Amino acid sequence: MTVTDRRAYFGHPESWLDLEWGGLDAVDLVAPDIFQCSYRDRFDGLGRVCRAYGRTCPAVR
Repeated sequence: MTVTDRRAYFGHPESWLDLEWGGLDAVDLVAPDIFQCSYRDRFDGLGRVCRAYGRTCPAVR
């Protein structure tokens, strides 16, 4: 995972995700080890939620 002042990028080879901060509806630390983002999918407009758990969570590094 890479976090900059413009975006967060989760570079998993099978399921990657590139989130620009301007496109997010919410960013929250929902538990001490769970980082959560909600956003609208740019292709279908539906709401989506992305969670990073445990050691993948930037707040616990």
